[in-house]
Amino acid sequence: MGSSLRYPAGASVAYHALDAADAVTWMSDHARLVEDVRVSARAAFPSFDPIDCWRDCNARVILRNAFADIGVTTDDGLVAIWMARRTDREFRLRCEWGDTGETARAWLARSAVTFATIFGARDAVDPASPALPLAA
Repeated sequence: MGSSLRYPAGASVAYHALDAADAVTWMSDHARLVEDVRVSARAAFPSFDPIDCWRDCNARVILRNAFADIGVTTDDGLVAIWMARRTDREFRLRCEWGDTGETARAWLARSAVTFATIFGARDAVDPASPALPLAA
């Protein structure tokens, strides 16, 4: 894959391959993957609510709670499923008025294990590895 898959810095990340060559079913496969991520994440983390927004120009946020975003980034048939600390304006304002930032870091550290269990998170490894946890 010639392109680089970008996701938020410091995120817990899992990779999933979608067959980019099959343009006929790609959109429905991608939509099913997003729905599977939403269902699995909400079962493990009931505090997340569905949301559709963007971080930067290529990271789609699909779930959000008080501390974190869960999202997907897609490029050239590869999908990064990620969980990262929120960076939106509302969250930054809360951090200015309390110890929310430290609480968020602690919550993310505890939740990374659950995220890895659900999605098979892999940090700094070959995203082309064959054993990916979600079925297309």
